Amino acid sequence: MQTQRETKHLGQTRLAIKAGVILILSLCLLIPLSMIRGQINERGNYLQQVKRDIASSWTGNQTLLTPVLVQPYTTQPSSGDSPPKTRYKLIPLLESQLLVDATVEMRARGIYRVPVYTADVVISGRVDRAHWGQSIKDLLAKKNVTSVLPAYIAVGVSDQRGIDNSIGVQVGEQSVKATPGTGIADYEGGFSFQLPQAQNQDELTAIATAFAGPKPVNAIGQNSSAEKDQFVVNFAMRGMSNLRLIPTASSLNVRLHSRWPHPKFHGAFLPQEKNITPQGFSAAWRVNGFNANSEERLQSCSDSGCKALADTGFGVELFQPVDAYLQTERALKYGILFIAICFAAFFIFESVGGINIHPIQYALVGVTLAIFYLLLLALAEHIPFYAAYTIAAGSCCLLLLEYLSAMLGRRRRAAIFCGCLAVLYAKLYVILQMEDFALLMGSLMMFALLALLMITTRNIRWHEATAQKTSALLPTAR
Repeated sequence: MQTQRETKHLGQTRLAIKAGVILILSLCLLIPLSMIRGQINERGNYLQQVKRDIASSWTGNQTLLTPVLVQPYTTQPSSGDSPPKTRYKLIPLLESQLLVDATVEMRARGIYRVPVYTADVVISGRVDRAHWGQSIKDLLAKKNVTSVLPAYIAVGVSDQRGIDNSIGVQVGEQSVKATPGTGIADYEGGFSFQLPQAQNQDELTAIATAFAGPKPVNAIGQNSSAEKDQFVVNFAMRGMSNLRLIPTASSLNVRLHSRWPHPKFHGAFLPQEKNITPQGFSAAWRVNGFNANSEERLQSCSDSGCKALADTGFGVELFQPVDAYLQTERALKYGILFIAICFAAFFIFESVGGINIHPIQYALVGVTLAIFYLLLLALAEHIPFYAAYTIAAGSCCLLLLEYLSAMLGRRRRAAIFCGCLAVLYAKLYVILQMEDFALLMGSLMMFALLALLMITTRNIRWHEATAQKTSALLPTAR
């Protein structure tokens, strides 16, 4: 009886020691997983550096300030000796339409590739002459305003290097020359063009007198000025990865088309119409002065800054869905789970199957599972992610099949173990492709594995199993 109790106690002690050693090994394997994570971050930083290098020689992400009417005026400071200052009032257009056709190509630096685009932009719009006239009248009514200057239409571009030299401008039936710059403090890059119907003080005063006031504009005056108030602009603009538009008109319609199959829409307004196919995408936005609050934000831009106006921006990113670094980092989050599952399986084999597995063998298997992620990262930089994943997972499974055949004593056991591991790798790949449901599917997989482990081991009498194994290893008393 005493011998049985000692044997049982010895078995429990060995079980506790072995479990402690396995736990320590699992924690130690977090070190190579952390080193691999650092390598992923380092390679990802190289990609960001490549993007900055390409932006310095091509252009960066573009922000396009849609056309806005700029009315300059001069003010006399309170101190009479100071010279007059020129200020700008931003007036929203009555309506504006943008047609954008973006041609995408890939620019490479070594193994890194970044999408860039050349966008053919056609802008048509119409000046709100009544609003314009009322604005001039309000300006001239101020005591410190001495005069109003010729007004112009401004189109802002964040990176002016991306604008093609040939800019076509048609105001009514007259061709107008575009000049660099906008005169808007926060959006100085871009171009502008004068309005032929308002080139001097007398004309601007006449507009204020004829079109401002509580009475509506008569139909004859409206028709006579309609053609003069309309304009069409066409130009080409280069950019990288991202195109953002800032609405300024009382009514803005945007249509954007590209042959890039992976758009990512963002900003304050999502497209009201969109069509995405493997051959490309098209999208349409409709923004008005009520939901964008254009006039108030333009007034704020004139007085203090354009941050409120910038908050209404929207656009599209040329998204790269197969990002080797993002996908590998997401896969690495399940690394410790794979190691824990494998170690738990070995521990069960060892406890109830009469197999002795050395801690070094545990460590070698764990390192093999960690090397999978390093192989995946290295291969995914040169070949498609699905191919890199297949090669890395297949290589690790074949290596473990050969090693476990000797370690577990039977090739069938090793084949079953490696088959289950291959299924786990396949499930992980499916989870990685589900961007919106990745967390849900990953949580369900972890719960299912835990449930499977608990159900399959629910009838094991751990104390009896360890006692029998310990007594079998003890020398027989003579």
